[in-house]
Amino acid sequence: MAENYYRLDENILPTVKLVIFLKHGYYLKALKYAEKKGLQSNFHKYIFFYPGLILDLLNKGKPTYLQKKILRLPVFNKEIPVYNVKFLGNVVIHKNQKYLRTKLAPKECAFCIHVALRIGESHKKIPLDVLYKNFWPHSTHPTRNLSHLLTKIKKELRIPPHLLVVSYKKDEEAIINKGIYFTTDYSEFNEAIIQAHAFLRAGE
Repeated sequence: MAENYYRLDENILPTVKLVIFLKHGYYLKALKYAEKKGLQSNFHKYIFFYPGLILDLLNKGKPTYLQKKILRLPVFNKEIPVYNVKFLGNVVIHKNQKYLRTKLAPKECAFCIHVALRIGESHKKIPLDVLYKNFWPHSTHPTRNLSHLLTKIKKELRIPPHLLVVSYKKDEEAIINKGIYFTTDYSEFNEAIIQAHAFLRAGE
């Protein structure tokens, strides 16, 4: 294993140790080692040869501790996450057609539904004041509440952190969809109703 390898030869170059950690799947150990030895630039170069390590963390909704601009590169975006949120009944959520076992409180479920309906496609956004008004109208710390709620939802739904972000810029205080696609059974129901009316009109 990687740990045994570098212990056998203390004279091995730090950059080589870094590669060995990555090669054997020790992503976090490699990251900490790079920070300790001042090899962050080398680390950022080497990870492009091991994209599976980053993709695995992203798919599990775990932090990679990489800058968002790095995570948006094509090599780390093999597929667009597609979530289907069913709420006309019990709330059921699928990611890329796979059922997610989640433990969400009622407010967290409501927030997921709100996001799915309002910003179901990339680059759409919800103003923060709208979220604060709808979910924490009387709170003195709505920003903190939103941060905690988003952390929980991203973990439960395994949402890559860089794909659902909060902007606090003065001209853009909003939660922004950076590359997720949401569908809902409510949208499907509406489409079915529209089609039914179309068929009725055609038969008149």
